[in-house]
Amino acid sequence: MTSPAKSMVKPKNILLTLKENDTNNCKTKKQVYNARYTYFSSIRDNNTEMRQLMKLLDCDMYIHWHKLKDEDVVHDIF
Repeated sequence: MTSPAKSMVKPKNILLTLKENDTNNCKTKKQVYNARYTYFSSIRDNNTEMRQLMKLLDCDMYIHWHKLKDEDVVHDIF
């Protein structure tokens, strides 16, 4: 079964579905956002969002170019 976060369902829709399936559910929108953040962070393997983007661009063989402002700061990306 695919998780709702993996299938890019909006958090408000996840919350509505949880509450429809269980009327005693006390989850809040913040808890859904936190769970999604934790899930996506676990997929990134502790990479920053920018490093994950660069990794995916390389893995999927996209043509890309970037320019660094400093050693760790991306100034431009194409």
